[in-house]
Amino acid sequence: MLFRKSSDSFFEMGIDGIDKYSTKASALKSFCKKNPDIKMHEVTSKVVEKYFKNELKNRSPRGVDSYKRSLKAIWNSISNEPNPFNVAIKIPDKENRVATTEDLKILVKAELEGMSDFYRDCWLLMFYLGGIDLEVLVRLKSNNIVGDRVNFNRGKGNSEAFCSNIILPQAQAIIDKYKEDYFVPIHKYIYREFRSNFSRRFKPVCKKLGLTVELTPKNVRHTFIDRAQNLLIDERIVGQIVGHKFKTTTSLYTNQFPKVVQDKAHAKIITF
Repeated sequence: MLFRKSSDSFFEMGIDGIDKYSTKASALKSFCKKNPDIKMHEVTSKVVEKYFKNELKNRSPRGVDSYKRSLKAIWNSISNEPNPFNVAIKIPDKENRVATTEDLKILVKAELEGMSDFYRDCWLLMFYLGGIDLEVLVRLKSNNIVGDRVNFNRGKGNSEAFCSNIILPQAQAIIDKYKEDYFVPIHKYIYREFRSNFSRRFKPVCKKLGLTVELTPKNVRHTFIDRAQNLLIDERIVGQIVGHKFKTTTSLYTNQFPKVVQDKAHAKIITF
């Protein structure tokens, strides 16, 4: 019985019951791809350290740390033996998460094809529309447009924040490119798979373009807000655009800014 347990496939033991689109599944597949057909008793600290050392050459430290935590949890769920994934990974104090003005210029001008071009369009459209989330973009349709504005609810956590943002020419050009009921045809894909592929497959494109940051759906918002801060735009105006819920004393006595003020700030942020 002990021999059979130690000889079981680590992948088959670990993947059982895990969502195939989860970080745990991605981490397990990555580890087993680098260590094909590895058995439970073959997963040692030495093998794990070698895997993480190689991963750090191609992935961000935070991404590797996420994989480490996932693999550690998987091991704990299937074995009572000492956890070989309990190794230290050095994580920088701060990781660059925003695109620079030069990054944005390069991104816009780059000649891309296929899915790389589609990921670029999605990232830029999220940025142009006010740093919106991917889960918002996937559901935006022509009936969200009222005049020259796009209206939507940004559902995050337990709150709903209504946003009404101007559609500036940069955004309109991308919407016109696809000419569908949806702004962009993400609905044709399995959403979680699309989101995962977006984050994973667009990174090497960014590296090839020489960008200072790997662009993902998450750092669209960070980039939009960071540019607003550098332009010294009032955070309450920015919050109105991106759908923040303020709980400060000042916000209790401040009405929303007029749309003309919001739109002027919005245009300033996305112009480079």
